[in-house]
Amino acid sequence: MKNTIIFIVVLIILGVGVYYFVFNKSYINNTMNTNINTTDTTAESGMVVNIKDFAFNPSTLNIKAGTKITWINNDQAQHKIISVSDEAGPSSDVLSQNDTYTYIFKKAGNFEYRCSFHPSMTGSVVVTE
Repeated sequence: MKNTIIFIVVLIILGVGVYYFVFNKSYINNTMNTNINTTDTTAESGMVVNIKDFAFNPSTLNIKAGTKITWINNDQAQHKIISVSDEAGPSSDVLSQNDTYTYIFKKAGNFEYRCSFHPSMTGSVVVTE
């Protein structure tokens, strides 16, 4: 009888664990999909630049002033976005895997940036009024 009760308790704990794991994974995926829309290019929702395989994708964006751009680090390596233009531009903290950085381009200009850890990783944003 005692072994049966222990077996039932273990099954309940495993069931709760499986439920929690499945629930959290779907919650994370739904949150990521609803917060960042990679196809909508309006100023309200912004645009996304994926950091993957030591490259910015897309590497060049043409946007209107007031547009928000979010960089998502999909690499295992850390990256840090810095502006290389004379104009003030994006400048992130260190981005670990799955970290994001968002910058709003408020005025027109050509903004070039790169990864401070990997100088061959470059990108640019052309902002028009």
